[in-house]
Amino acid sequence: GRDELSRQIAAWLLLGTVFRGTYSLRYVSRVSLVFETVAASAADLVSTVILGLVVVTAYALAGQVLWFTLDTPLQSLGRGMLFLFNFMVSVDAGGSFEELEVTHPIVTTFFFVTLFLISWCVLMNVLVGVLATAFAAAATTQVVVRRPVWTV
Repeated sequence: GRDELSRQIAAWLLLGTVFRGTYSLRYVSRVSLVFETVAASAADLVSTVILGLVVVTAYALAGQVLWFTLDTPLQSLGRGMLFLFNFMVSVDAGGSFEELEVTHPIVTTFFFVTLFLISWCVLMNVLVGVLATAFAAAATTQVVVRRPVWTV
C-alpha cells in the first residue's frame, strides 16, 4: 500500500526531473536544432507511423487468409501484427517459418520478401526523407535562443 504509493511518487518526480532537464537542453544550439527538427516533422512522422500500421495490418490480414488453418503467429490479427512488427525490426521474429513454407513455399517467400522490401526500403526511406527535410529547414531558420539571465 504505502510502499507502492511512495514508489509511484518517486517515479513521477523522476519523470518530471527528466522532462525539466530535457527542456533546459533547448538552450544548447545543437540540441535545440534536434528539437526543432522533431517538432517540424511531427505531422509527417505520424503519417509515416500510420502508413507502417496500415502495411502491417494488411500483411497480418493476408497472413490470416493464407495460413488460418495452421497454429502460427499469423492465426489471429493481434498476434500476426506483433509477429510481423518483430519480423520488420529484428532478425528473430519469434516464430517458425517452416510450417508456413510447407503449405505455400513460393507464396511464403514472396510474402516475407515483399514485407521486408516495403518496410525497410520504402518506409525507412520515407522516414529518413522526412527527418532530413525537417532538419534542413530547421538548420536554415535556426535562431539562437539565449538562456535568460536571472538577476537578483
